[in-house]
This record gives sequence, C-alpha cells and structure tokens, in this order.
Amino acid sequence: MNIYINESLLHYRNKKLESALSSINYAVDKFPNWADAQYLKALIHAEKDEYEKAGDAFQRAMEISPKSERLLENILCTMDRGNPQVAIEAGERLRKMDVADDHLLFHLASAYEANGDYDNAIETADDVLEISREGFSANASKMVQARSLFELEERAASTEICKELIDNHPNTTHEIFAHFIAGRNLYRSHPEKAIDHLDEYLNNQPELDDSNRSLRSLRLKNQSNSSSEKPAFARLYKGIAKLELGNTSEGLDDLRHAGEQNTDIAEYLQKEDFSEYVDSDQVIFNHK
Repeated sequence: MNIYINESLLHYRNKKLESALSSINYAVDKFPNWADAQYLKALIHAEKDEYEKAGDAFQRAMEISPKSERLLENILCTMDRGNPQVAIEAGERLRKMDVADDHLLFHLASAYEANGDYDNAIETADDVLEISREGFSANASKMVQARSLFELEERAASTEICKELIDNHPNTTHEIFAHFIAGRNLYRSHPEKAIDHLDEYLNNQPELDDSNRSLRSLRLKNQSNSSSEKPAFARLYKGIAKLELGNTSEGLDDLRHAGEQNTDIAEYLQKEDFSEYVDSDQVIFNHK
C-alpha cells in the first residue's frame, strides 16, 4: 500500500499538487479505511486552500483512527484557521486525552476565535498562559485574547494586551502587532500614537502591490498574518487616523494608496461613509 502514499508524497513535496491528489485519490478509492491516505489527501487539499475538502478528509481520518495523537495534533495545527470546526473537534479530543500542551492549546484557542466562539477562545488562551507566560504560544495566545476581546466590545482590555506585547517584546512582536493596536484600537482615541506606530511599521516594509490579489473578505484578511497584506491595512488605518486629526488631504492620500494596494480595501472605501470627515459628494476612491 505504501507505494501509493510514497508516489503521492513525492508529488506533494515537489509542489505538484494535482499529481499528488490524483495518486492519493486512487489510494483512497482502493483502501477507504486507510487513515494515512486520508491524512495525506487532507494535507494536499489544505495546501490548495481547499479547506472544506481538507476538513472532510481529516474527519474521515479521525473516524478511522479516533485516538491517534499524531493525527489529532496535525489536524488541529493545520486546520485551526481554515476549518475551525474540525480543528476544535480534534483539539477537544486531545484535551480529553490530557495530552494537550501549551502549543496545542494555542491552536485550539485560535480555532475557537476563527469560529467566532470568543469566550471559549479567551478561556483556552488562559489555559495556555497557566502553562507558560512567555514564548511563542503564550504571546500568540495573548493576541487571540486581544482580538476576541475586541470582537466582544471590550476595547480597553484588548488595547492593554496589545500595549503589553509591544512594550515587552519590541524586537519580536512589534512588526506583527503594531498595525493591529494602532488601526483597530487606537486610531480614534489616540490618532497621534496610531500614526507613530504605523509610520514605524511602514518604514520597515517594502512597497507591495496587492491590487491583483483576490481576498476572501476584508475582515478575514484584517486578521491575517500574511506579511504581503499588512502594509495596505496599515496605510488604511493611518489614513483614518489622519482624518481624525483633521489632516484631510494626507489622510485621503493614504486611503487611496491603500485602495490601490488591495482590491477589498478599495471596495470598502467605496461603501464606507466618510461624511464626518469630507464633503458627502467627494469620492474617496474610484475603483476601476
């Protein structure tokens, strides 16, 4: 049986995803109760951003091997953002098996957040912090808490976590979190600070043109960790902060620049009401 896995795995490692999928589909059809084949099929679909199909294959693998720690760990860590329902099922199984460490619990918290279950996301992130207060899992869990608190309208608590991360870890987390704290929590109450954060961030970023990228949604990509998408959002927030300060001309320039970098931002600028800053008939961004 391994010949089918090996052939598919070779294609997968060489990024020949269609060939990898063809090989593994043959293996799955021939041996439907082979968990490793279902697992590899899921990984290939995930690599293709086909998270629903990946979730189906992972679900089947869990049915075949419901107590495989390796399988459950890989499902949780692979699918926490792409198919959070499947990841949550895997994560809760690991928690019941009492094998979930701080890293796995972070991915479970991330899955709860992606699924919109913010209370469970915060609670699970607290479980991570009981195990470890420092390191990647701890800091990433604090960010899950910050985003979840923001969605629950607890803006002050969210901002405080972001400030702590930036103050305590300036060399490792500033680039990741600066545009978040400035854009989502500070630009209305402290626009000067927001602009300072965003200037520092943008000054260390290359100019990127995302105008041809198709993004799933503005809100989803606002939470993305993709370095190629952050500058456009940082410039969007900077523009709004400048409008808050009454610097209309520079603010509009930043908004237009953000719209040129990112098509979803352009659509957002067309729909958003900016009448409190500019004349109601003034065009913010003319998306072609």
